Amino acid sequence: RDEGLHPAIRIALRAITDFAIPFQKSSKLYWRYFLVPEAEFTEEAIPQITAPVIEVKKAKNEVPEIKEELQIIKTMPNEPREKIEMVISEPKKEEMLTPAAKEPLIKNPAIEKKEILPEQILDKKALKKEAKKPKPKPKKQKSDKKEEGFFNKVKERLASKSIDITDIIGIKKDELILKVKKEKKEELLIAYNKRKITEGDIIEAHKKAKEADLPYSILNLSGIPKKIQDLIEALKDISSIEKL
Repeated sequence: RDEGLHPAIRIALRAITDFAIPFQKSSKLYWRYFLVPEAEFTEEAIPQITAPVIEVKKAKNEVPEIKEELQIIKTMPNEPREKIEMVISEPKKEEMLTPAAKEPLIKNPAIEKKEILPEQILDKKALKKEAKKPKPKPKKQKSDKKEEGFFNKVKERLASKSIDITDIIGIKKDELILKVKKEKKEELLIAYNKRKITEGDIIEAHKKAKEADLPYSILNLSGIPKKIQDLIEALKDISSIEKL
């Protein structure tokens, strides 16, 4: 019951509306917990809270003011008694709109709203972006067939020369690296699925063979270019290249 509460608690209930809801029964103001429906209210079940002795004395000092208000209301013609009681028990609108009532005097940490950190906002945005990302499309079967066809072509070429494949080191779209046995000797075979090879391709093949500590040979669709062939022939007879 509102009239039986401590003044500070009355002000706090009007300011903190997160868990206390006001309602009227028998022309009297009551407060209920926000999870408890008003239909379950019984006046007998509510224990009356007695105010401290100091506050009781203050209430006695305020009695003459209430009586004066009653006398003024009684002089008004045709005013029902029930309405007079409602005016006494109902809190004044001015009291509910005072600045003190707007600012809560009692802070309850349990009902304070949790702050949303910037990291949490960024995480949510990142999750939304990931959800919107298109799923990676499966690789086309055409490229798989192309690699398979190139491998079979190399395999047939080696079989015609009685060269056995002992290990597959790597398979790419236009490149195949195999470990083969040629005349009972192991070597590295780098096959390129293109017509012209460059000096860079030969240097890269040499590096891979050096890492494997094996001699190497190269296959491509049209053989070695004439320019590179001339360079190889020139290097065979060279004695040295020195800086001047």
